[in-house]
Amino acid sequence: MRAAIALVPLLGFVSLADEPLPKELAELQGVWKLDAGEANGAPLPFNRGAFNWVIEGDKVLCGGVHIATLKLDATKTPRTIDLVLLNPKRTRIGIYELDGDTFRFCVDIRDDVKARPKGLPTVGTDNLRLLFFQRQKGDKVDPFAGMRGFLGVQLSDDEENQRVTVADVVENAPAMKAGVKAGDVLLKLGAAEVRSSQAVIDAMATTPPGKPVALVVRRDGKERTIELKPAAVPFDLLN
Repeated sequence: MRAAIALVPLLGFVSLADEPLPKELAELQGVWKLDAGEANGAPLPFNRGAFNWVIEGDKVLCGGVHIATLKLDATKTPRTIDLVLLNPKRTRIGIYELDGDTFRFCVDIRDDVKARPKGLPTVGTDNLRLLFFQRQKGDKVDPFAGMRGFLGVQLSDDEENQRVTVADVVENAPAMKAGVKAGDVLLKLGAAEVRSSQAVIDAMATTPPGKPVALVVRRDGKERTIELKPAAVPFDLLN
């Protein structure tokens, strides 16, 4: 079972020798749950599970991975935000609002764009993304709560024989690092038998990032067990 993270150590990253955080960054420290998103006035689909952001200093972590760096300016009207996404590296510029425990920002998802959104609404613009985050409070907060694990495989179903084959493996994903190969036939995920790709999707929906799982596969006529730790589903709503 994953241990919850105490907010006190989470927020205590600034040493006495460090410069104090700017007020706008200090206000954002902690765990934030993505509650909603919008593009061109329509809700963004959250079909890849929950996303929680941990903001530590100017760093944004999702599933324990440093995914972006924040640059904020609260002296401007509206307040400005630059999100420097790290993999691949690109910058999303926009504006933000912080209302108590609600954090909203709107950014342009086009590369090399210098014009910021005029306001938070996205109606009539395909290139803007508006995200709503809610602060997670309490003595202990688990930043992985609700997040699903990610193996990094593309699957092919043989419905007649109720067999699932790995069609491809995502570069540098947990499956590739653990030794899963295209052509492997999945037999089990944990204790559950695998007879369809939906069974894998359902199992991963309740498997948090970092929780070890065992894959039993058939390769070259032989069964083998591959142990791996799923990562967090990649955050791709700003692409």
